[in-house]
Formats: sequence, structure tokens, C-alpha cells
Amino acid sequence: MKAVGLYTNLPIVDADSLLNLELPLPILRCKDVLVEVKAISVNGIDTKQRAKQVPPTFELPRVLGSDGAGIIVAKGEECKFLNVGDEVFFIADLRRNGPNAQYVAIDEMMVGLKPKNISFEGAAAMPWTGVTAYESLYDRLMISEKDKGKTLLIINSGGGVCSVASQLAKNLGLKVIGTAARAETEYFSLQNGADIVLNHTKDLLPQLKAQGHNNGVDFILVNYNPHPYWDTLMAVAKPQGRICFLCDSSGLVDIKPLKEKKPYASR
Repeated sequence: MKAVGLYTNLPIVDADSLLNLELPLPILRCKDVLVEVKAISVNGIDTKQRAKQVPPTFELPRVLGSDGAGIIVAKGEECKFLNVGDEVFFIADLRRNGPNAQYVAIDEMMVGLKPKNISFEGAAAMPWTGVTAYESLYDRLMISEKDKGKTLLIINSGGGVCSVASQLAKNLGLKVIGTAARAETEYFSLQNGADIVLNHTKDLLPQLKAQGHNNGVDFILVNYNPHPYWDTLMAVAKPQGRICFLCDSSGLVDIKPLKEKKPYASR
């Protein structure tokens, strides 16, 4: 099969940082399915995996990739849930070779049936973004149906993860406040569930107040370097509110302002 991979991490400008390869088909484990890859997507994690030194225990050459979609062409003897011919999408196991190839072997628990109304390309774009958005809202911010009517501020709502998060939050009945910088990303945010979109190249506080949010917001999801927004985030988070960060901070931050967010019982 054809694949794209590497033997060692090199600067991306090096001609050998990614190689066109001819490899044998992956060997199936007992709970694996073999997927003929029809589409892949590229995520930030793929760039990080390429830049990392290949572990000495890793199969060489290393084939990168995480998200993909395709058709099952074979399966291991202990597979119970999927069948040859199923159209699927998946998140690859980063401890094994990925789907930047014509075929990939994956444990069937990492694979789901592709919705019939989504193309292979559309399905391949969903796994990491969908899982990250879902875990951010349900597992980290702990949002549920009981929070209907509350507010969620999403910094950088025009990205893949946060466009999914906007839709999930809207489905739960939250008011979604997005941020963007360009007309295209503002429109994209509105199309994907944001009720209003603020300009994150300008001070967010007066924009929030102009929209009637003088008392802050209940939840904040940050899909950008939080450092330049830190003072704003500290100011707009309501007492007992929750903040979820998806990106590293470029500098040290002061969490002391959060202490003042603790509500005091009336006496």
C-alpha cells in the first residue's frame, strides 16, 4: 500500500521529514478492523506527533494521522460490532501507525459507523473535534439540560472544535456568545449556533456589557492562547462559574482574582 511516513523527526523544511512509502498491509490484531481509507483530516496533534522523536519501541517507518473515514475490508476474529463493507469513521490509536495510508488497522472500539448523510471527507473531520467539544462541555464544564438559559462564552468560536461545541451548547438551550475577528468566521460562528459574535481583537468587556451581560457569563470555553485574555476572563466569569482551556498559555497567569468569585452565604 502507499503511505506517508517518517523514520526520524526532522525539521519540516527537510525533504525527508515526510516520505512517500510503499508498505505491506497492516497486520490485524484479534479485535482490529482493516479500513480502506477514503479521507483523512489533519489536526494540531498530527503536527506535534511529527515533531516528536519517534519512540524506540515504535514500529518503523512511522505512519502519521489520527482522524479518518473509510470502508472496512477485513476484521479480526474477535470483532463483534462491525462488519466488512461498513462505512466508518475513526480516531486512530496514536501508539500505532495511523491513517495517512491506503489502509489502517484499528481496534474496533475506536471506530464508529459513518452517518449516511455525511461524506467521507465530512466524517473524517469530526472525530477529534467532536470528542474534544463533547468532553469540554459535558465532562469539564459539566453542562447539562439543567443549565438551559445560561450563558457560554467561546473564545475563538470559528474553529473546528468550538463550532461543534456551539452546536452542542445550543442544543442544550444555552445562550452562546462567540468571538471572531473576520467577517467569514463571524458568519461561520452564527451558522453553527452562536447567538452573538464579539470581535476578539477589541476589548471584550464593553462588548459584553453592550449586549446586556453586565454580570458576566456562566461558562467559558477558551480555544486560543488564554494569556492575552486573562484579565477579561477573570472579570467576566460569574461566581461558581467554570472555565475550560483547550490551549496552552504563552505566559504565567495570576489565578488570585478567582478567589473573589467565591459567593458568600448571607448572614
